[in-house]
Amino acid sequence: MSSFGQKRTFDIFCVSIDLSHISRLNVERPLMHPYTMLKTMLVELGAELTSEDLRPDVFGSAVATYNNHSHPIRIVWDGKDGWGFVQQYRSGNWTNATDFLTEGDLEGVPQNHAKIEQFRQAVATLLR
Repeated sequence: MSSFGQKRTFDIFCVSIDLSHISRLNVERPLMHPYTMLKTMLVELGAELTSEDLRPDVFGSAVATYNNHSHPIRIVWDGKDGWGFVQQYRSGNWTNATDFLTEGDLEGVPQNHAKIEQFRQAVATLLR
């Protein structure tokens, strides 16, 4: 008998996996890596960490405060939007002291070296 007359069946399996519970941060990059890069930069400039509030469960957001004589400074990292900046405490208020750096500035290929250096210089000035 010819194989043309035979009926052939194939089982095809389709698997659907719900990944909505997995954070974008955990899949695309190490959690809080850009924030860690900013912290490293401040330590290299001589800043002394006095407190830190890490929120890996809130998109990887964080705030780290550093001793700076009578005017403490802090890193504010918005993990959801992927950007951070430094603020300085003066006259009872936290005010922005640097432009923001984005995740792309820090981890892009190539990195935004000009913007990173401008940020570094602004922080170095605050620490004098």
